[in-house]
Amino acid sequence: MRSNAILILATAVVLLCSVPNFLIAGVDDLSIQANEQASVSELQQLLRQVDQHNTALLKGVTGVKLLNVYDATALNHGAGTPTKVDGSYANQCLVGTSKSFLTSGASDNLDAGQYLVICRMQELDDVTQRLACHFEVTYLAEKPMLWSTSSLASDLPKGQWSLVALRIRPKIALAKVDYHFFPQGHSVVLDQIFVLQLSVGTNAPGVAPRTGAAVPIEVTVPSAPMDSAPSTAPSAAPADPNDIERPEFQNAPKPLVKSITSITSMMVSIADDGEAHGLTSDIIAIVPPESRRLNKSGIGFARTDGDDEMKTALDEAVRAVTLRYPIWAPGHIDISFGEKFVSHGGPSAGTAFGVLMLSVLEGFSIDPKCAVTGDITVDWKVRKVGGVSAKLHGATLDKCLYATIPQDNEVAFADMGCLYGHSALWGIQVFSIDTLQDAVAIVRKDRAPDLTQAINLFADLQPQLTRSETTALRNPKIIETLHKILELAPNHLSAKYVLALTNGTASKTLSQNGTLHQLSVIFYPYRAILENRQGLDRTTLPAYVTTLARKRLNALRPIANRDLLPLVNDISALISTMDDFADGGTSADTVVNRAQAVDARFATLDSAPDFAERLVREGY
Repeated sequence: MRSNAILILATAVVLLCSVPNFLIAGVDDLSIQANEQASVSELQQLLRQVDQHNTALLKGVTGVKLLNVYDATALNHGAGTPTKVDGSYANQCLVGTSKSFLTSGASDNLDAGQYLVICRMQELDDVTQRLACHFEVTYLAEKPMLWSTSSLASDLPKGQWSLVALRIRPKIALAKVDYHFFPQGHSVVLDQIFVLQLSVGTNAPGVAPRTGAAVPIEVTVPSAPMDSAPSTAPSAAPADPNDIERPEFQNAPKPLVKSITSITSMMVSIADDGEAHGLTSDIIAIVPPESRRLNKSGIGFARTDGDDEMKTALDEAVRAVTLRYPIWAPGHIDISFGEKFVSHGGPSAGTAFGVLMLSVLEGFSIDPKCAVTGDITVDWKVRKVGGVSAKLHGATLDKCLYATIPQDNEVAFADMGCLYGHSALWGIQVFSIDTLQDAVAIVRKDRAPDLTQAINLFADLQPQLTRSETTALRNPKIIETLHKILELAPNHLSAKYVLALTNGTASKTLSQNGTLHQLSVIFYPYRAILENRQGLDRTTLPAYVTTLARKRLNALRPIANRDLLPLVNDISALISTMDDFADGGTSADTVVNRAQAVDARFATLDSAPDFAERLVREGY
């Protein structure tokens, strides 16, 4: 908690002076791929201007590759000719793989990755109000469908050539990027628009690495040929399927039964405004035939992917599974992701890795309509992870029917009724899991009879709840059915929380962690200013940012945890004061006082006996 308070208090330091431009020195070290449209030196100069405008745009970037430069003629504006803006959002697509710019549903969309769009233009009108340029980004899901949008606006000072830049971090393919000018009655000269592909924390696109290339994550497992197995075949099933160890396989190699299997994993992507967007991804495991002819076994990624946390998660999953099957028959499990052009990371695929290995080794099939998240430890315990509410929302949008979450993340599911409406509690059947055995029981197609019956009963209730929530929640038969479901499957969270709706015990407010998460999203743009040590004015804090923050605060207040409402009000006051300072309407001392008030509020919360304890135990 103290780190958050210190970060907010640091506002006062940033407001008093701008950071010297020493932060832009790193631009010359970037690996830059140019083409005939612009030289390396031209791109360096352009990137220096971008970095001066907003250091966050190039944070973590190690290389750039110029994809295209669109001039005013290509955009139907006429080079050097003032263009009147009619105020009705005159859309022109900027990003595309061909001269005919992309539109929603196009088949020639850009691959997922990171891009930088830079628009160079000049305002001509002598008016008090600055012209604003607004970018809107639209992504495509596999369906295809509109996935999400994000935007960035920047004011253009009169009479100066200005750059408006947007860094795009899609986890899925881009559909289009539009720009709009507003308000109406302004004249603007549009010069050029640059589209660059970014390399972040790795090599520049198409450029040889400066140091040794990274290698895929790999874990070796003890191996023995099948002809070395004892003459007595091991039992196909133990007395207790929940036992971790299999005595019959402690000295005998376990064959890799399946050659291909996959699991639906839940992921989260953080947008530029700090909002978490959930989505699902296939994790695929294959055993190449040639690997079975070698005298070794193991598991690893087919490509260079994953961060240190994901490597640890895979390593721990292997340690867990090899407690049951310490020796494998020859063969290698290759892991890859459905989104093969996107980097992956974090610990939350640990449970999915464990289930995948068991599917290959034991031969059961995995239901593709069941989404999984959760870290894992060697004792087969499923551990809590972050972003669960967003992940479940994404799994629902991706038409999954079932989902499993760590037992310690239950509060994140409970919050969904407040965040997304009551229908989020029954839109997908959610189960809590405490162990890897729990996960296998739910994701496998051949489920136990009691679990299958519980799933079918709830599936019968879902359309009734959707058709008329009020009527359904008062129906004695439905209430009786919910009790029956919980008898059959006590970890059926959807049944548990729909039943809470029927008897009025469902929470009407968010958990503490849920409230703090929403506050962190709202304060994210202001925090970015602090972290990048920028001066505070209308260049770094456009008016629309505070307009959006106030809208989100108004939506949060009715559902915020009551113990945290004073903090919500203090942060709201700090945001308003920062916005006033950007307009020149208040002093730095006033902002300092507001920041100190937030810091004092955190100190008060820290002193509450059970506050920190609840935060630690509320998996979110």
